[in-house]
Amino acid sequence: MNKILLWSLFGLFLFSAGFGAFKVWQARKEIIKLSNALAVSEGTLKETETAVSVKAQQISDLEAQSKDLQKKINDRDENVAALASATLKLKNQLFKITNAKVTIIDGTDQSTCPIPSLRIEFEKEQDPWLIQGYCWTNSSDVSGGAEVSVSWTRPLQLSFVMTKKNDQYRLYLDNNSPDVIAIESLSLRIDPSVYARRWYQKIAVGLDLGVSGTDPLMLGRVTYDIGRFALGPFIAFSNDSDGLQKIYGVSLGWRPF
Repeated sequence: MNKILLWSLFGLFLFSAGFGAFKVWQARKEIIKLSNALAVSEGTLKETETAVSVKAQQISDLEAQSKDLQKKINDRDENVAALASATLKLKNQLFKITNAKVTIIDGTDQSTCPIPSLRIEFEKEQDPWLIQGYCWTNSSDVSGGAEVSVSWTRPLQLSFVMTKKNDQYRLYLDNNSPDVIAIESLSLRIDPSVYARRWYQKIAVGLDLGVSGTDPLMLGRVTYDIGRFALGPFIAFSNDSDGLQKIYGVSLGWRPF
């Protein structure tokens, strides 16, 4: 009778633990679903003058857009953990040049053609831009032309920072120039399964040693992580006046944080 009661309680214990783990998994799945919907509706947020952020959508089986790159990843037996993309544009700039140099390149007879041909050279450095060029006029056929060189005087540095809080990911894009801004196409897709532990990494083996009075105790257990729970069998040995005693049971642990 005692054995029947013991095994009944043991079965009830396993059922309760399994049902609890299932409900935790179901709740986490619903949170991920709501997080994905929020990420789609939230869009890109401006954080500082040079930084923007976006919440990630959690998607499985990600692939690189480039087929050649994806083939290289497959050849190395790697999994794509995250895909991020950003589209940048430059702010409109106004350059006022007041120190242009004018050179007469064709001083024709002022009596027949009072307007000479001119070459106008200009240069303007306005961080992070350098504008150089010249234009000219041709008095013979009332035409002209221009050449302009536009260069970036310092490197553009982009920083991507991915953060994680609970099961939600966010991508931050920051750059070293307020003249470069990110438009709404900033996106981040995450495959959380790549970051998850493999099944064999969830197995734990434990050994407990103790004393009851003067009798030594030893307990060996194996547990497997299921959500916030760690569940598995144990066997305990004790050596008392009646000889070596064995106790079988189930170990259950719970991580509240």
